[in-house]
Amino acid sequence: MPLVRSAIVYEAKSKSDAKDYTKRFISVLTIPKTHTKLSVLKGISVGQIRQLLSYTREDKLIRTQTHDFDHFKSKKTFLSWKRRGKVIYTLIGRTGKLLGFAWFNKKRPEGNIEKPTVRIYSPAGKKVSDKKFLEVVRKDYPGSLKSAVLKNRQR
Repeated sequence: MPLVRSAIVYEAKSKSDAKDYTKRFISVLTIPKTHTKLSVLKGISVGQIRQLLSYTREDKLIRTQTHDFDHFKSKKTFLSWKRRGKVIYTLIGRTGKLLGFAWFNKKRPEGNIEKPTVRIYSPAGKKVSDKKFLEVVRKDYPGSLKSAVLKNRQR
């Protein structure tokens, strides 16, 4: 049988994990020259929240150069931050490991174009392009820059 290169491989730990993956799935991000396929999902799982908190605590650049540590100190601070109108996208590997994280602030003054914040974490190495991840996220999110440009052209 020929190898199907467009297949996505995700190692679900349970039926509910597989259902959650299917429900949140947005797109595939292929890493050139490696045949690695990563998944872009809308939202974030409990396990991925734990990974996000761990990355934030362990990465000195994130702690010192961003405000992430203020928001991602604990699950409580993360959930409080999320409730303030965030739309979250995650980039995961085949085992569900969090490799990237992007978010939009839903609560913006009228007329302002929403720009996402993107983080690519060290387990992804230098193979993952934040630009490709951002492209996928912008295509899905209705308030993004790309969507706003398309709406203006239609007028």
